[in-house]
Amino acid sequence: MLAKSLPDLRLEPGDVGFVVRVNKNSQAYEVGFMTLEDDTIGVATLELADVRPAGHAEVPRVRERLV
Repeated sequence: MLAKSLPDLRLEPGDVGFVVRVNKNSQAYEVGFMTLEDDTIGVATLELADVRPAGHAEVPRVRERLV
């Protein structure tokens, strides 16, 4: 789960991505983001502080991503 805004990709904290790769020494992740229709938004290299795990009681939300 994204913990900070990524303005270049028009992503906001709380947007959900998926780990593509864990970089050397687990200090950064390559994280992919997609729409619910499987369109790729992009891939970003994020540091540990830029992401957080989803909590077991959290519910995902849908929002319109402005293009």
